[in-house]
Amino acid sequence: MSNEYPNISIVITTWNRKAMLQEVLSNIQGIDYPNYEVILVDNHSVDGTVEMIRSEFSAVRIIVMPTSEYGPCEAMNIGFANASGEYVVVLDDDSYIEKDALTKMVGLFRDNPQVGIIAFHIFTAEGIDWTKNLPFRLTTFNGCAAGIRSLVLTQAGFYSSDFFTYINENDLSIRALAAGFDIIYAKEIVAYHRWSPLNRNNKRLIFFKVRNGLWFVMKYFSGKNLLIGVLRIIIPFSYASVREGAFFFYIKAVFSAFLSLPRIIKKRRVVSYDLQRRYLREDWLLFQPVYYLGLKKMRKLLAKVEQFFRRNK
Repeated sequence: MSNEYPNISIVITTWNRKAMLQEVLSNIQGIDYPNYEVILVDNHSVDGTVEMIRSEFSAVRIIVMPTSEYGPCEAMNIGFANASGEYVVVLDDDSYIEKDALTKMVGLFRDNPQVGIIAFHIFTAEGIDWTKNLPFRLTTFNGCAAGIRSLVLTQAGFYSSDFFTYINENDLSIRALAAGFDIIYAKEIVAYHRWSPLNRNNKRLIFFKVRNGLWFVMKYFSGKNLLIGVLRIIIPFSYASVREGAFFFYIKAVFSAFLSLPRIIKKRRVVSYDLQRRYLREDWLLFQPVYYLGLKKMRKLLAKVEQFFRRNK
């Protein structure tokens, strides 16, 4: 079976989302792939999640953290470390996949040995196509539902636990691309993301996306690309934070990022100039506020800044 159906490790992290997780695990039981394991890292839930899994999903390998202070990145890394599959599927505890997703994913990996990460086609639970406009080749992926060749984790490493949550996919992706792997978007592999309001809020999102985004460009970019990357985070998110009533968290994130600069500098792994430019052009998760906010003046300003630096390259 291992040759025809290589083992897949489905890794999920959770914290106090018992009802949602119950649906996700029930969905996994209906997939048509015969050789997989489910590794569930529970961040010390107190809502009966652990008891429910042990009672209703005995095949799930559950790892219970001693406290709830572990971030999603660190918890996911523990799942990675315990995964035995040739391929790893990462799922949020409010995401689920269609029954043929694993079969299609294995086929794509086998037909494309240079591909290290496959981004799934993600819909909301209401059927809204969230990723319909993505190109085939990507610079990152959405961690709510994606496939990763285990060799990527071996060669490029796991998520950065420094990030706690958000932008961790970008951080892994740039290391995978620098190691020679490709990232592709598979429109035929469908997943659904429910966007549970539990444990999510816009202020938290603003803080971690700004802080981690600044860390990201400080780690991997250099020279003019570094400055452009910083501007493309600071300017759009300043507007977004005001709109969401989270400007204090935006300021806190900027200060946190720059106060941590000595530690981040020690972890700098500057990638090639071409890869830096590719990220500035194509990264749809980190730099998307420039586009989804629809601010014409902002786009023109940033375009002028980039043109100036290109002329003075």
